[in-house]
Amino acid sequence: MELALIWFFTFAVMGNEIETLNDKNVELNTHVVAQDVRMNSLETTLLRTVGSHSALSAKHNVETDRIEERIDFLEANTPVLQTQNSD
Repeated sequence: MELALIWFFTFAVMGNEIETLNDKNVELNTHVVAQDVRMNSLETTLLRTVGSHSALSAKHNVETDRIEERIDFLEANTPVLQTQNSD
């Protein structure tokens, strides 16, 4: 009889432990889903930022090249401009 009671209580406790673990598992799965959504949002933001940075860098390079061309032109024509101003 005592063995039957121990067996019964063991299964009752195990049933409660399994229910507790299932509840924790559901809670953890909910947390994982929320973190997955957040991670996807961060990835989207990162990709947009990288794209914007690339576009900005390309624009900066184009503007730098234009300015360098203007400086080279002015440096090449400075003697011509100086002789014209001396006349």
